[in-house]
Amino acid sequence: MNPYYLLTAKESLEELQSSVNGLSNEEVQKRLEKYGRNELKAKDKIPTWMLFLNQFKDFMIIILAIASLLSGLLGDLTDTYIILGIIFINAVVGFYQEYHAEKTIEALKKLAVSSIQVLRNSQLQMINSQELVPGDVVQLESGNLIPADMRIIQNFSLRVDESSLTGESMPIDKSDIILDAENLMPADQLNMVFKGTMVTHGRALCLVCAIGMETELGQIAGMLQGEKLRTPLQERMTKFGKSLSYLVLLICLILFIAGLLRGEDPFAILLISISLAVAAIPEALPVLIMIALASGASRLARKHALIRKLPAVETLGSVSFICSDKTGTLTQNKMSVEELYEWPQNLRPDGVSLLNLAMALNHDVIIDPHGTLIGEATEKALVKKLIATEGKDVFSKLIQTYPRVKELPFDSDRKCMTTVHEFHGRFIILTKGAHDAIFQIINGADEQKRLFDISEKWSHQGIRVIAFSYRLLDALPPIFDYDSVECDQSFIGLVGLVDPAREEVSASIDICKKPGFVR
Repeated sequence: MNPYYLLTAKESLEELQSSVNGLSNEEVQKRLEKYGRNELKAKDKIPTWMLFLNQFKDFMIIILAIASLLSGLLGDLTDTYIILGIIFINAVVGFYQEYHAEKTIEALKKLAVSSIQVLRNSQLQMINSQELVPGDVVQLESGNLIPADMRIIQNFSLRVDESSLTGESMPIDKSDIILDAENLMPADQLNMVFKGTMVTHGRALCLVCAIGMETELGQIAGMLQGEKLRTPLQERMTKFGKSLSYLVLLICLILFIAGLLRGEDPFAILLISISLAVAAIPEALPVLIMIALASGASRLARKHALIRKLPAVETLGSVSFICSDKTGTLTQNKMSVEELYEWPQNLRPDGVSLLNLAMALNHDVIIDPHGTLIGEATEKALVKKLIATEGKDVFSKLIQTYPRVKELPFDSDRKCMTTVHEFHGRFIILTKGAHDAIFQIINGADEQKRLFDISEKWSHQGIRVIAFSYRLLDALPPIFDYDSVECDQSFIGLVGLVDPAREEVSASIDICKKPGFVR
């Protein structure tokens, strides 16, 4: 079977024996039994008792256990109790750290469950995302966390933040068209959406193609659950323990042979050799290392860094290169307006500037009942700036006074978005987009030169530039398309946005450059 991105929407529905009206409840139950729940599966959970016993698997611990047994056979019960006590303390410290980390990770997994709108029996229902099955038809909206890998059936200006999967910081414009290139990477499958990514703009009707571990995210999770490599500390400790054991056994053997050659009593010389072996084993070494690692893990926990396996503390200390993502890691992942420029205008509807009017009307941001802005990061930044400048009441009044009647959604080819609003018996066309796109549709050489000069200046400063233009019409053109609407416009102004660096980044980089920076 061809990948779903190579099939048409109709072919995808036929392949999964579904329809645009969704599945029936009876069919959902059958598929739940066949495919299971839509969740990432971890390896079988290690029982608590096994987690404790695993603490005794280290080579040095085994050597110490043998040493304690030999001490008991020689009649030195004091050494036996001391060594067993050290082994037990070592096991308890390691067990507590791993058990606490496992419980914390389980709690984090529960937070990943979301709700989603799905068509079943031709009715739109809100369900737990874990109940999705292949063939379900899902309605995605701005703000939704995508719960499965899906083929887009109907697209309405859908834009998705795929940074969690592909690392691409900017939202991707999606499409419902068929693609003709084979072996495409997920980032290039524009008619697909993937589990774990986020809808930032628009809406779409999508067909669930893969759930759980069959998704792209699930396959990554599966690879991470493969055989675990040993840490440098574990490798060195194992090598040291074996080398020390072989050396001690060699010395004991030499001592035993030398004693026999001198005519010593074989049993007496054997006891002396065993006593030497017990004395030479550094029984306190494992517990001292475990206590040091536990102390480091505690310090990291206070910095909100969870260590699952104690030896990883030492591995972290061995890092020589740190590779970091920029967006959301070095930066706040919160676009904010830093610069504003408005071309002189006589038009001031309701006492606000034309630039503020455009920022208030030309966007797809929605405000949820809790007052949270939902939408694409750039548009949220524009709305936040407008609200900070004019107030929330003025923002609401402008939206009610100048309702949207038509729109031309953003797409990556045009690099702009246009909305049309009623305007005192006329219509105002507001266009927002990249400065080079707006440059092409505005009239006036002076306006074009000003737009070009300021946008070039801001761009060289690392500022992202958004341009606005407008046009007033008595009536809308009979053919409402890009050519008839996005032309002969007047320049409004420019907005400069940045994704500011986190305040702690500079200090963190300075700390990382110093030796022994984890403290």
